[in-house]
Amino acid sequence: MVIALGLRLCALGARLPCNVEPDGTVIPEQVELIQRHAENRDAASVWRLYPHLVAELAALIPARERADDSLEEHLAQASSPFLRVRLIVALLSLLLVPASYWLARNFLSRGPALLATLLCATSLLTLLFAQQSRPHAPAAAFALLAVVASLRMARRPDWLNCSLAALAVGLSAGTLQSGAASALPLAAAWFLRDRATKSRASRWLAPLWMVALAGAIVWALYPHGLPDQRAPAGSTSAIGGLVFATSHADPNLALGVGHEVRIDRLGGGGFAVIARTLWSFETLPLVAALLALALGAKSLVARAPGSANWRKLAIVSAYAVPYLLLFGMFDATCERFCLQLVPFVACLAAALWARIALRGPQALALVALCVLALPQLGACLALERLRLKKDGPTQLGDWIAAHVAAETERVFCFPGVDVPLARTEAVMARDAAASFGSQWFRYQKLHAGEGWSCPRYQLEHAPLLRAADFAAAKADPRATLIAAQAALVAIVGPSRDRPDDFANHLALDFQSVLAAEAKLECRVPEGARDPMKDSTLGYNVMTNETVWTWELLSGLPSFGATFELYRILDVR
Repeated sequence: MVIALGLRLCALGARLPCNVEPDGTVIPEQVELIQRHAENRDAASVWRLYPHLVAELAALIPARERADDSLEEHLAQASSPFLRVRLIVALLSLLLVPASYWLARNFLSRGPALLATLLCATSLLTLLFAQQSRPHAPAAAFALLAVVASLRMARRPDWLNCSLAALAVGLSAGTLQSGAASALPLAAAWFLRDRATKSRASRWLAPLWMVALAGAIVWALYPHGLPDQRAPAGSTSAIGGLVFATSHADPNLALGVGHEVRIDRLGGGGFAVIARTLWSFETLPLVAALLALALGAKSLVARAPGSANWRKLAIVSAYAVPYLLLFGMFDATCERFCLQLVPFVACLAAALWARIALRGPQALALVALCVLALPQLGACLALERLRLKKDGPTQLGDWIAAHVAAETERVFCFPGVDVPLARTEAVMARDAAASFGSQWFRYQKLHAGEGWSCPRYQLEHAPLLRAADFAAAKADPRATLIAAQAALVAIVGPSRDRPDDFANHLALDFQSVLAAEAKLECRVPEGARDPMKDSTLGYNVMTNETVWTWELLSGLPSFGATFELYRILDVR
């Protein structure tokens, strides 16, 4: 538990406020709506995207008050909404650690159960999402608690255990829409409960009570009513646990907005994503888990007193198997959907180790223990070491502050580029309708008329939000650079991790012009390799080849995108 807490709280503010993870603004905006008691919250699209458990807890933390007008204070103020959400996410994700122990103890003796707990505490995939302002890591923890509570209820179906199981299911569904799957092991546990146990739980009243309790929690943590029909096209809404995106009525917009879950996309594409994700982030536990499965179900678990193992396996499988099948069939499955599978992989890996320890020499068991546990811990420590370093935007901002004249020398920034420096009010006004701005950019717009006791720079975004501007820039990069009349140009370096991304293609086009007719002043983060040849760990981590466990252990030099800054020489 101490290891997991230390890993999660280390560098919790990394990459803030310039680089917030995708969807990372949703819960902080929900918190703001709660704290200011906003009326008609359903009119806000963010209010409906995630259930509100994390937001309600984060809203209990008072909003930060800015102490002065320094750049450091403004940066801290812009980061604070995300930091408090990340803190709640990190703390809630810790529940996965004791829950994994309780799960393992249903099948394994104390030693292997502790190993399963350690593997969950040092899960690289879980750590990556436990430090983001998104609810997926807490959702995995509550889902596992629901499974454990269902096992407990099946063993002793009294009122207390029925209530605990319903509470866990309600909190799971109240954290993320996929938490509704937690009702499956509860239902299985009720039908497979120990009927010999004398209990005060009524055969008919207990199920009604569990449904009522879980339903009340879900009702309290979900938005009510229908979305505002006047909401602009392109907004999103969550209805009945599914997220829908409306189409754009404005054909001039170059980018799509929102998330879309189409039920008809069940082509089996998610299985490859799940396999690739677990292989990349949970490499050795996954290998051990597959070996354990290959040995057969009878060899997986040690005999546990009290109840038949088949009953426990049936309850656990009632959650794990449908979850795996559903998201394996879903073509739009992402890495974060694999978080719920990590504890089951860890328990299977620990079961294999238990078999080795039981039948092999002590030295072999010790070696197997080290092979399973130490690389996982090492990869997590390497990730935290990267998060503690200055990221690309911070290093780029340091270079600009040292070499660029404030107020007068213009820097032309392409999509995805933002640095922790203050912009001039004139730039903010020109960027109002053309920005791909970060949270830091939006904060500056909101507080543009307030005190800023720091230098302000002409950091202007390329006007590429409109489809016509984007097409023109794509067709003639030179003309766009000439029209910019900028001294320097900052771009996100193209990356092999984003082969189909629009920004990647645009960066390649402009990089070819800049490389021939401009001077590369800096590439950051310091020591970054060629992003077209190597992978860079960030929030979008899906690749076909990269195994992040080994990348981190081998000394991955950067976390986040690579940025390049060019000085214009003669572009005509």
